[in-house]
Amino acid sequence: MQKFFELIILTSFVACSGVTKINDKVNSYQNEVEVHPGKIVQIKLPNHFKESFIKCSNSSFPVSTVGKPYFVYAESYFSDLKPKVCKAENVNINIMVKEKQFPYEELRVDRKRVSLNKKDLKRVRSEQKMLNKVYSQSMIDIIPRGNFKLPIRSKVTSEYGKRRLFNKKKKGQHLGIDFRAKVGKEIKAANDGKVVLAKNLFYTGNTVILYHGLGIFTVYGHLSQITVSENSDVRNGEIIGKAGKTGRVTGPHLHWGVKVNGQWVDGKDLLDLEFNI
Repeated sequence: MQKFFELIILTSFVACSGVTKINDKVNSYQNEVEVHPGKIVQIKLPNHFKESFIKCSNSSFPVSTVGKPYFVYAESYFSDLKPKVCKAENVNINIMVKEKQFPYEELRVDRKRVSLNKKDLKRVRSEQKMLNKVYSQSMIDIIPRGNFKLPIRSKVTSEYGKRRLFNKKKKGQHLGIDFRAKVGKEIKAANDGKVVLAKNLFYTGNTVILYHGLGIFTVYGHLSQITVSENSDVRNGEIIGKAGKTGRVTGPHLHWGVKVNGQWVDGKDLLDLEFNI
């Protein structure tokens, strides 16, 4: 058991909420943390930690070993709320998952926006296979640099996690954040990263996906124009496209999604994470 162990909990509501604090003593360290569905936790590891991944239940999370080692744990929006355990070397971390209620709304929309015809369904399935490959990437030579920033400063028109019922039949969830944005408004990269996708998709229209390392992807959807190319590197704040209304939308806006280690999470949590450690 390591002598010193630190945990940092970051949520979009209360900083450092949910940490079980334990005084540093011989043979004791902070080893229990609370997290809610759709939220992320940044966990610092002992200084001598050298492994590239840490196992949390049935998932492996990339570890940054540049400087002080740490990893970013993400809990599924659809969490079963069962406790999770992260283990590596002599490190043992207990993740306690607490229930969270999300907003709810009922919507009436055109049936074509809910039920897909055969042609559209075929395209969606093909694109999903492609996206699965994109999100399976985990380039260990890339790590986030500095703080993440919002891709645009604008009013949020739809928060992360909102539950929806369409035409009293089809259920859904909004697993991103929508920002009000006029067509042509410049959209910026949330952090340094690599462009792993830059193309038109059925649902999100002209879309850019950036990989930032440690299993962190950011998605920019409904763009009117894409100004970067796949496999190129971008810097924090670099213009990657312009806002639009492409894809399945009712009006112009930016859909910003954040996926961490296979889970769609509340992107605002990223803004509080400190990567210069």
